[in-house]
Amino acid sequence: MKRFAALYTALDATASTHDKLEALTSYFSTVEPEDAAWATYFHWDELDWSGRFLLTKLIGGGFRVGVAHQLVVRALAQMADVDHKRIAQRMVGWTDSRQKPDAARYLRLIAPETEGDATQEGGIANDSDLGLPYPFFLAHPLQADPATLGDPSRWQVEWKWDGIRAQIVKRDGRVWIWSRGEDLITDRFPEVASLGETLPDGSVIDGEILAWEPGTAGPLPFARLQSRIARKTLTRKILADSPATLLVYDLLEAHGKDLRMTALADRRT
Repeated sequence: MKRFAALYTALDATASTHDKLEALTSYFSTVEPEDAAWATYFHWDELDWSGRFLLTKLIGGGFRVGVAHQLVVRALAQMADVDHKRIAQRMVGWTDSRQKPDAARYLRLIAPETEGDATQEGGIANDSDLGLPYPFFLAHPLQADPATLGDPSRWQVEWKWDGIRAQIVKRDGRVWIWSRGEDLITDRFPEVASLGETLPDGSVIDGEILAWEPGTAGPLPFARLQSRIARKTLTRKILADSPATLLVYDLLEAHGKDLRMTALADRRT
C-alpha cells in the first residue's frame, strides 16, 4: 500500500504523460505480483498520512489521478516487453466483479506472448476467461484527406446508431453480453441473450443494442434503453415498452476461431 501511495503521489503531481508512464512502469517493475494485482486492506494505524489519504480516496470513490486505460496498457507492455495490443486484449474484463485481482491473473496479464493466451484456433486458455469479449474497435475522426483512403466505391459506410455498443459471446453453451465499457449486461437484455443462444458455440458478434419495436422503420430513443439499465428488476411492462434487439456490425469469432485478421468484407459475408 505504501508503494501504491507513493505511485499515486507521483501521478497526482504531474500532468506529463511521459512522467506518468515512467512512474507506472517503475511501479510495475518493482512490486510483487500480489501488490500489482490488488491493493490489499490495512489497519489505519499501519498507514502514514499519504496512505490514509489514498485509502480515503478509494473508499470515497474520489480516485481521480488522470491516468487513462491506454496509459496503463502502455506501461504494462513496456515493463513486460509484450506488444501493447496483446496486453489490451488480456485486460478486457479485468474489472469484472465476478473475479478478484490476484497474482495468478496478473502474471497471465504480463506473460510472454506464447503463454496464457488463446490458442491459434481461438480457443480460450483459462476457464476463468471463457466469457470474455474482444477489445472493441472504436471510430475516430478522420484527420487526413479522404482521398488518401482510396476509391470511395470500396468504402464501407455505417449509420451512427444511438444505442449501446455490445458484444455477444457464445462459448461452452453459455451466453455473455458485454458493453463497450466492459460491463456485463446479460441480465439487462434477456431477449438479446436469447438471440445469442441460437448461435453456434465459439461465436462472438459485435453490434449495437437498440430499443426497437418489431415492424417499425427505426429505433426508439436511447432513453428507452436507459430505463433497462437503471432498473434493478425488469418487469414485463418495461420489457414490453422498450423491446431491445441487436444490430450486427461484425463477426469476431466463429466456431472458436479468431477472425479479426480476416478481411472485414469476408467477416461480414
